[in-house]
Amino acid sequence: MVRVFPGPGEGASVFTLVENVSVSEDGPTARLRFNLSWSMEMVTLDCTVEGEYRLPFDRVAMALPRADCRGLALAGRGVTLARGSFQP
Repeated sequence: MVRVFPGPGEGASVFTLVENVSVSEDGPTARLRFNLSWSMEMVTLDCTVEGEYRLPFDRVAMALPRADCRGLALAGRGVTLARGSFQP
């Protein structure tokens, strides 16, 4: 579960999650690059997977805080993004 906390108004942010086999620093890795943008009405999140490591999952759940009533648009390349529920 990835919890997303977009700011008020409009904005954008980028973050990268690095996944590997945790055996060595030089081993294969996968990078999940998330692009987040938001407005007063909508939050958009897309993800692109790059790298030679095959991810042990094919789906990532995303959640906004419960009080955030904006729409959520998700798009994944190399992994499926799905809406999840925010559990504190």
